[in-house]
Amino acid sequence: MKEKLKEYYDLIYFFIIFIAIGLSLVYGQILEANIGEFPMFMVFGGPLPLYAIILIPIVITLIYASAIYIAYKNKLLELSRNGIIFISILVVMLIYMTFLITFKDNSHLYASWFNRLNVPSINDRLFSIFTFYLSMLMIFAFYFLFKATKHVKLFLEIVLIGIILFALSSVIYSLATEMDKYANFIENGGLIDKDYNQEYWIKSFYGIGNVFGHTVYCGAITFLYLGYMIKKPWIGLFGLIFIPFTIFSGSRASFLSLLIFYAVYLIYLDYEIYKKNKKWGKIYFYVLLAVILLFLLELFAFKTIKFEHDGKIVYLKDLFGMVFENMDEARFSIIRKVYKNANPIDYIFGLGYGLQFIVPRTYGYIYYMHNTFVEYFATGGIFYLLFILFILAIAFKHAFKMYKVKPYVFGLFISLVFSQIFYGMFESIPILVCDFFGAIFGMYLFLFPNVEHLSIKNEKYCYNILEFRGLV
Repeated sequence: MKEKLKEYYDLIYFFIIFIAIGLSLVYGQILEANIGEFPMFMVFGGPLPLYAIILIPIVITLIYASAIYIAYKNKLLELSRNGIIFISILVVMLIYMTFLITFKDNSHLYASWFNRLNVPSINDRLFSIFTFYLSMLMIFAFYFLFKATKHVKLFLEIVLIGIILFALSSVIYSLATEMDKYANFIENGGLIDKDYNQEYWIKSFYGIGNVFGHTVYCGAITFLYLGYMIKKPWIGLFGLIFIPFTIFSGSRASFLSLLIFYAVYLIYLDYEIYKKNKKWGKIYFYVLLAVILLFLLELFAFKTIKFEHDGKIVYLKDLFGMVFENMDEARFSIIRKVYKNANPIDYIFGLGYGLQFIVPRTYGYIYYMHNTFVEYFATGGIFYLLFILFILAIAFKHAFKMYKVKPYVFGLFISLVFSQIFYGMFESIPILVCDFFGAIFGMYLFLFPNVEHLSIKNEKYCYNILEFRGLV
């Protein structure tokens, strides 16, 4: 009876955490869709009234508090000195960002034709402060509240399946409603033509084609993580079906980042196969090397693959050149315009979480800076960037400790890091912020290595997240 009661608490515990994080993400997406009152981006609904802006975070905090209470009563949460230090860092970052959001004026960065008197309202600033607060709570939950029990993996598997089903549903919906756009895209070279009408990009049930690309990118990677979780790595191959849809979405960054992810993972897989069986490892290596050489020869020598574009013959090398040229022109031009009138305070302290969304919108761009590294810098300047680097250093330490015990966890981590570095040069996908993509990639980069650590019986490599041993 006592064991059944423990399992009951375990299920309730993870369900409560899931509800708290889920509500936080919806709250954060509403902020991104509405701050600055730009109606065309209100995908998740209109602006929240002041009472809702304040009340919703209070309710979410109470939900988190109930999870913490269950963890404490069941001796799941024991904070060491290093754990208290980490929590103190989260609190200091919250105080810093609250001060920045409250007092920062970014009107000098707005486009000249934009009404400079249309500054963020008190509601906007409060909304931003509470959203950042919820992102700090999510980081706390990822590091301290998740414990490796027999139900946490089941819980994570359900989440992964949910992400895959959502990505598949967006693909199915697009095939059912946008076949004419698929045909037009193929006929007119939508991926490489910078003048291609974006109305013909596949958008599925989103308002923007790039969001569809981000979704199928997540779906492909999630297949690999699911395959690992259920000990059937071959399931990861199903993620390859999403690659063509990243092309049709018009998201060049999604397409190339997914190729980088699979390339790095396959190289790492060869290394692991070689360690276990040198014969098969060599065979796999030579096959992989042959594929790479054939690809390079096709780019620079053979040139058998060719297309007709604007009445000209275009080869594979030219296609990649066009893709990178268009990405550079479309993305870095935003940063140059936004920071044209920046002052030293903007560089040192940033623009404030939420407030940085308004600036690119005044130039006619969707709210992000379209560069993850600049997004971190714009959010909170040098101090927030150092905070993110600190988090990344902890994540790498977690993953590296897994190398000798569960090397495929390390392989997935390294593959995703390389993919995200490239992705981050052309898209804003900041991790561990209060939106869906930030939570998903935060889960893959941080939560999964943590949970795997906790599941290892060998004490040499196992540590308790909840006590935060040996991480700082």
